[in-house]
Amino acid sequence: MIIKTEDFELEISTETGVYFGSKALGQIFEKWDDLENNKKLGLENIQEKVETLILECKEILSGKDIAIMKHVIIDNSDRRSGVESR
Repeated sequence: MIIKTEDFELEISTETGVYFGSKALGQIFEKWDDLENNKKLGLENIQEKVETLILECKEILSGKDIAIMKHVIIDNSDRRSGVESR
């Protein structure tokens, strides 16, 4: 998992390790196997939260697409209904 902002970068991999980069703080890399269990748990919690946020974004974006499609379908069905609005 990789998370990036303008000022920070975080990469978490249970296979290789954890990388944290910051313009202000520099870079930190630690191997996953060298981390204490409480740090692993904290990083796993971050991963779960990120996955939840990604799914929320998917729902927001999918909802927008569906709303646009419904609008188009409604417009098309009104035009094809044969009912004149005059």
